[in-house]
Amino acid sequence: MNFQFNRSFLISGLLMLMFGLLAPLYSPYALAQIGLLQAHVIGVVQALVFFAFAWMWPQLTLPPFSKKIASISLYVSLWANWLGAFFVGVFGAAKEQYQCHYSIGWSRGFIQVHSSSYGVC
Repeated sequence: MNFQFNRSFLISGLLMLMFGLLAPLYSPYALAQIGLLQAHVIGVVQALVFFAFAWMWPQLTLPPFSKKIASISLYVSLWANWLGAFFVGVFGAAKEQYQCHYSIGWSRGFIQVHSSSYGVC
């Protein structure tokens, strides 16, 4: 059986999977550990995206220029997303984003709990 795939997407997928799995090892030194958890999840999920594109890319019937523009935009967007999440964890850009301070009063607590269910703390 002849199985065709795009080698550069496959290599990028393997690298992103490796970096995604190794990102939590830096967590004792990071300023925002939740950012490294995000980098871990993003790395693993986007590695699957790279693997899917590696399998799908040879079957695309696009002009060469369109394929080149699409591959460059895929590389830039997926790697920038992972690097951004990793730098958030390392430099602590979002360490206050996930800290919820609950108040004592029942009305404030009620509002705080309901707003935290929508991602607002």
